[in-house]
Amino acid sequence: YFWQMKNKRLYGVLFICLFCLITFLIETLLRDIPNDYHNKKLLIEDKKAHIETLILGSSHAYVGLNPAVFSSPTFNLAYSSQTIDLDEKLFNAYKNKLPKLKNVLLPISYFSYVLALEDGSSADKIKNYNIYYSVYSHTHLLKNQLEILHESLEKNFTRFEQYYLKNQSEIKIDQNGFIAKRFIKPKMDLNERANHAIQNHQKNLQDPLIQQRIKENIQSIENIAIWCQNNQVQLVLISTPTTPNYVQQLEQKQLLHWRNTTMYLAKKYPTTITWLNYLEHNESFDSIDFQDADHLSAQGAEKLSKLVEFQLKQNSK
Repeated sequence: YFWQMKNKRLYGVLFICLFCLITFLIETLLRDIPNDYHNKKLLIEDKKAHIETLILGSSHAYVGLNPAVFSSPTFNLAYSSQTIDLDEKLFNAYKNKLPKLKNVLLPISYFSYVLALEDGSSADKIKNYNIYYSVYSHTHLLKNQLEILHESLEKNFTRFEQYYLKNQSEIKIDQNGFIAKRFIKPKMDLNERANHAIQNHQKNLQDPLIQQRIKENIQSIENIAIWCQNNQVQLVLISTPTTPNYVQQLEQKQLLHWRNTTMYLAKKYPTTITWLNYLEHNESFDSIDFQDADHLSAQGAEKLSKLVEFQLKQNSK
């Protein structure tokens, strides 16, 4: 009986060790599949000694500000759905590693003050910051720490097949962190697109969680501004242009709060912060400059980047 129990324990230990080994192997193989988060980290590490302008922000900057248009070395560290708390954490990770930094470009969209990543429909992206940058949002759920727990076995094996067997890449960015492969949705009514976007972007300002997010996001911007002020770096807040369909449907209380808050920050740090408000002043942009209701096309990104580049040169005089 004693030997039977001992053998059972031994088999149990061996099973656990084998399970852990297989799990570790699968997790390692999943992390070795190239992705935009890991790739951007490698790129910025390679370019950090030369970067003069750093772009942060959400998809509005990810698809809307093209570093190739700027005359000085520029890198786009924006990602789709990236929120201000993560902008600050990424900035903190690199601010002292960029010896030539002169400008920080931070998009301030209609939704910027009221959101954290885990509050919205893109909360699953938190794991990319945890795993590939070791920076965390407000949640530490176990599923956000491991690739293997984040998707179903079926989806993970599909990724294995696409990369290891078919050599298909998940990379969508170019060497400057800017989107190189755009996924353009089929044409649909812009009013419908705008309405769908605003449903995700609009929040109840009286909600306690939203009030908390507003305070946290304002503080994050101020923290970035204070560092920039102390290090002679310009912080440019950019409200990217959208279609009139989007602007016309914005809820006025949230719009007023967004406008007043951004004006307050610009006035509090007048020598450091410049605010470029293309959301409410989008006259220079035509329908061809947009790929949907609130995101610029490649042509629109080139146009916006040229306008911002001109402003950076004015600031440096």
